[in-house]
Amino acid sequence: MFAVTGNTAPAEGISFKVDDDRFLELTDRPGIIPAPYLARARWVHVDREADLSDQEAARLLRRSYELVFAKLTKKLQREIAAGAA
Repeated sequence: MFAVTGNTAPAEGISFKVDDDRFLELTDRPGIIPAPYLARARWVHVDREADLSDQEAARLLRRSYELVFAKLTKKLQREIAAGAA
């Protein structure tokens, strides 16, 4: 799991993992807060009203995937890479 959204429509925002050094920078911006229950693992929650461009959101989500993927076992990484090919 590298990102979480609500199951209501419209979505109330999205939570995802960020680099340790980006956590404080991002949570200082309006509309971005430490993710409830996951902040200690450096997850943030981005509200719909946050000033976040689509490009920046895509980069942050991609980085979240990379951070979580890197923590998986090598075996799981190979299985996921094989499934994506």
